[in-house]
Amino acid sequence: MKKLFLLMVASGILYNIIINYRSPEASKDTLTPLIVSKLNKMQQDIVKKTLVEREMRARLTVYWAKGGDTDKDSARKRSSSGATLREGVSVAVDPRLIPFYKRLYIPNLGIRVAHDTGTAVKMKKASGGKLPVIDVFFEKKRDAMDFAYNNPKIVTVSVYKY
Repeated sequence: MKKLFLLMVASGILYNIIINYRSPEASKDTLTPLIVSKLNKMQQDIVKKTLVEREMRARLTVYWAKGGDTDKDSARKRSSSGATLREGVSVAVDPRLIPFYKRLYIPNLGIRVAHDTGTAVKMKKASGGKLPVIDVFFEKKRDAMDFAYNNPKIVTVSVYKY
């Protein structure tokens, strides 16, 4: 009963915010963080309980399709889940921690979808075995390296329920 009440309250809050605060730059990838930023603390907690399954600290790494130093599957944009890898959409995760096709919010990137995995990701190689690793897909090596050099390596990631 309490969950149903929270869901109804959150739905009403979200509807009100979408109607009143939707801006032209808000796409489906940026709408959820935009909505949450417009809420007060109590409302944020309700929305978070409704939308976010969990938050976790993770080590971000990058991989790419073009520019050398890549594997055949990445070069062909083939993922472990069967989805086609797309820049701005796909990330590699450990499917034991984050199931394939779950949506994640990554700071400085926005919403991404868990499409792929790899041995280094599963073994948490980049974090020395301490933190989960999320490998962000880029089309070109240059873009991947720019992101890697100009953004934090350890971030708090939100995993969405839906």
